[in-house]
Amino acid sequence: MLIAAIDNIAAILVDLRSREIFESAKSAVKDDKPYTALKLIKQLLPIEKHLLETRLENSVVNGSA
Repeated sequence: MLIAAIDNIAAILVDLRSREIFESAKSAVKDDKPYTALKLIKQLLPIEKHLLETRLENSVVNGSA
């Protein structure tokens, strides 16, 4: 269930750094280390707004907004 939630968020934040963090977080969950997964995902909070704005800008440029 937690891995599915990570996959849902990963579908929104698709830059390379985010993908790496989400993959590491999923590995941590599989290793029964949910707190480690949380700490990994927490790294994205300071840049979340920028990532979402970039995603929106790309959607507008590509005509999918």
